[in-house]
Amino acid sequence: EPEEKPMRILVICERADVTELVIRYRELNPTAILFLNMSRRDVDPDDYDIIIDQENSRFADRATLSLGEYKLRFCASLRNPICNRRLTVQDLAQEDFLIFEHDGRVMATCREAGFTPKITTICNDLKCYYRLLERNMGIVLLKEKRSPPEGTRYLDVVDFDHSIKLMAYYRPDSDNKQANAFVEFLKKPAEV
Repeated sequence: EPEEKPMRILVICERADVTELVIRYRELNPTAILFLNMSRRDVDPDDYDIIIDQENSRFADRATLSLGEYKLRFCASLRNPICNRRLTVQDLAQEDFLIFEHDGRVMATCREAGFTPKITTICNDLKCYYRLLERNMGIVLLKEKRSPPEGTRYLDVVDFDHSIKLMAYYRPDSDNKQANAFVEFLKKPAEV
């Protein structure tokens, strides 16, 4: 029998969540072979069996599977005095912002509120990003978790209620057995 092809997964957003999915999958399927690309640079999506990204229309030629919906929250260092105030998005116009990689959510949100954010740093390393946040180098827009990163607080922005949907885009007619098995794994609810 010919050797099975590894499944090729392009991870455009939510790397940490996808990493946890891969870990759970590999624990259940120790012989599975995965090629994970967590870079957006110089990639051809057609080279991948599965693409993980926010809900969008870029991959309309593929089937979709929802991996969950996540509330977004602005977050700042505990050192930042705005942590203790009720705010509107417009109140953030004078603040410095940090952006993780090429995340356009901050730009779009601020444009909707009528201002261009003052971006101080664009970072592609999560540990560095959180350290800059904790040291009050700017505020960020994060996916809400049970608690914010250490040394930070979610801001009380009363006129902001946005969320994102995380999706898996795949080819239902794929001849890659490993990719098909991973899609079936994603369809099952996670055991808590």
